[in-house]
Amino acid sequence: MKKSLLLILASLLAVFTLAGCSEDDKNDNGGTTPPQTTYPLPEDISTLKGTYDIKFFYTDGGGQAVVTTDCYKVTEYVGSSAKQCENADKETVTYTGRLTFDVLEDDSVKIISKIQMAGGAFDNTPLGKAAKLLGANYNYTEYAIIPADAISETKINDPETGKNVKGVQGRNAVNPTPYYPDSAAQRNNAANTTYEFTYENNVLICKMKDTSSIATADIVIRLEKKDEDIEEFDAQTPFETPTIDNFVNFYNKIIGKYSLNSLSVLGNPMDDQLQSTDYAAINSNKGHLALNLSFMGGGV
Repeated sequence: MKKSLLLILASLLAVFTLAGCSEDDKNDNGGTTPPQTTYPLPEDISTLKGTYDIKFFYTDGGGQAVVTTDCYKVTEYVGSSAKQCENADKETVTYTGRLTFDVLEDDSVKIISKIQMAGGAFDNTPLGKAAKLLGANYNYTEYAIIPADAISETKINDPETGKNVKGVQGRNAVNPTPYYPDSAAQRNNAANTTYEFTYENNVLICKMKDTSSIATADIVIRLEKKDEDIEEFDAQTPFETPTIDNFVNFYNKIIGKYSLNSLSVLGNPMDDQLQSTDYAAINSNKGHLALNLSFMGGGV
């Protein structure tokens, strides 16, 4: 039972990135969701360059649990067949989120996003509470650079071009390094995560199928331009609001004073009389040098 719960929760770890809904979602009558009007992209794609505020975020958590910035807008922005909040008043989260959209010299597109959430589903649903403990309430995400020939008249990273790219990497609240996903299996799955962007009535919309965990998650995000300039995001620092109490800054955790307990060179202990208690192991690439250290306190 515990293992099953962890597998379900794994589906929530990487879903707080940019994403979208399934093309074969069903409506209430059992048919496919009617296609939306197709909007052309700007003729000059560089006009989209800038920093965007996330105005709406939704994920179905791989069909397990909804997390959204506005439960009341799910039907309008995602569709009538989308999984809904069970209690809109208690499950809508507070959030801060931004995305940078950069057009490079070769007309390829580089995208980075950063979003953190608190309250709502993270405080009032069992899976939400567990997901927060696992760090899913904060995500910094880097997307594979989208080549110019993957941009069609209506979509950025359009799969119809045959040139679209896949894959994301990043970090969450409790696992800063290496970038999440932290397991080999999740990294392999994340490499297959797909996403595409459209632009409708001055709103940038990203749709993604996040495959980085055991269940594929559909996510929708709507963004509005905040600034023409590209904001520099620090992956290791959360936004000031909302407050998230489980954010771990790896570098702050390890910086401090240590006492040496033992030293090994080429696997041979230099002083086998020393015993390590609370220690951090530092190894060279080939394991030739190992230090066992006791943390004495922060600061240097």
